[in-house]
Amino acid sequence: MALRKRQNNSLVNSFRNTFRSEWGVLLAIAILFGTAFIMSEQLSTWLKNSAFIEVLDALSKLSILIAVATFLWEIPKWEEKALEEAKQRQFEYWKAIDSAMSSREVSPDGRFTSYALRIALKKLASEQDRSGKRLQIRNVDFTGADLREIILDGANLSISQFRYSNLSKASFRKAELCTCTFASEVDPNA
Repeated sequence: MALRKRQNNSLVNSFRNTFRSEWGVLLAIAILFGTAFIMSEQLSTWLKNSAFIEVLDALSKLSILIAVATFLWEIPKWEEKALEEAKQRQFEYWKAIDSAMSSREVSPDGRFTSYALRIALKKLASEQDRSGKRLQIRNVDFTGADLREIILDGANLSISQFRYSNLSKASFRKAELCTCTFASEVDPNA
């Protein structure tokens, strides 16, 4: 209850302070509206006969036409910008994949876990080229990568290598896997 009373007091104080600081502007607006209301008939007759209003009307129609033309002119630039942003995004994904691959080279057994690789590969696999087809992720060596539960449905992974990669519960539904290499470790005791 005290909070609500304090909020009401602060609202009233805010209104008072605003009114005190801008009373001149509010008074001028009130006088203009009052004059327009009292003299509305004479004012409308004068404006109907004024050529200035006709010029303003024509300019407003022209400005709408210019705005529509400018909007239509900018649409191809938006498409170019979207393509450029897609290229930049794809470049960042490839950088993440390359840096993950370099971490594999440092690993003593060639196995590595990289969440950046997982995210980049998943995002890159969902990207499309200009024709609307899935982007080709070709000739990439994912040997030793931990790709558990990754979803690469519909991805174009032609000529990629997944030797000794952990692909448990991974999904490759409708993915293009032409000449991909999948091999797991052979247990010497078997």
